[in-house]
Amino acid sequence: VTLYGRTFHLTKADQFTRDFVQSIGLREEAPDEETPLDPYNSYREQLHEQTIRNQKYFHPRPSEDDLMRYMEARLGASTAQLGGDKLGKFLRHDRQVLRFFLAWDDRDKMYGELRPFVLHYYLQDDEVEILEVKRANSGRDPFPALFKKGKLAK
Repeated sequence: VTLYGRTFHLTKADQFTRDFVQSIGLREEAPDEETPLDPYNSYREQLHEQTIRNQKYFHPRPSEDDLMRYMEARLGASTAQLGGDKLGKFLRHDRQVLRFFLAWDDRDKMYGELRPFVLHYYLQDDEVEILEVKRANSGRDPFPALFKKGKLAK
């Protein structure tokens, strides 16, 4: 078949296409031929297979890595990768945060003061962060996080 000055050799067709071509009388029935191998595509497939083998060997996926599961859930991972209980909890409590107001009373020491904090407890993954409430003209450098978001040690 020649289209726009290029000649194409037809090797295979599905049954509907064969019936249509025969019904309009364009071509006689011809047996299917093997599609010739393209050396470039076969080389690229070998490189791809080698890359996959190397990734599995050099970068094994940790099965119980919570950060990996969290990031996969954020990116739309399937439920099989996340596990039943963790996925259900994540979906039920997504963006639900408990907020507690705390105070660090250090006034019994010399130059001590009462310092306010806010504790956020994230229900979706049982993580906690503690933030300092900044007061104007307190004389303290702004270090807002006393404890970055993460799991508390038991």
